[in-house]
Amino acid sequence: MSFGDASNFTVSGNRVSSINQTATQCGRHVDIVELDNHADGPVTLSGNTLTGGQLILRNATGFTIENNLFLDVDGWAQLVADPGAKIINNTWWGGNTVNTGGGSLLIRDYAPGSSFTKPPFNYTNQMNGTDIENNIMHVLGNTAVPASQYTEDNNLIYTPPAKQLRD
Repeated sequence: MSFGDASNFTVSGNRVSSINQTATQCGRHVDIVELDNHADGPVTLSGNTLTGGQLILRNATGFTIENNLFLDVDGWAQLVADPGAKIINNTWWGGNTVNTGGGSLLIRDYAPGSSFTKPPFNYTNQMNGTDIENNIMHVLGNTAVPASQYTEDNNLIYTPPAKQLRD
């Protein structure tokens, strides 16, 4: 599902799946949900079952992911430069062994001047005000998001030693 720059919508009560990928590197998984350069929230994913590919949610404000079940996700559920995101009461279970962190949540900011903050990407927002609460996941990945920008509370996070991430 690609939502481009749609605004003010809710996706609820759906079963969405894609074919699991067998690539030996991160670059070939399918985006099961994609939202890019959306500036006019609210946008909510609630009560869905999503299987297979990854989620890419970039430059979105007013974004909520709540009460979803993510099964065998090939890549990450990536939130990139999404201020005020709410990730509450979700379960990520399964995930492949190809992509470190598959089946987990990754939050990411890009430093000013990074190639991703320039055209064609323009990911200039930060993760300020993000809440990550009451989730079950394998890994909570963080790429360059300072602890002052988000809260993480009451999550069950299982990170096998071989899959721990380093910035």
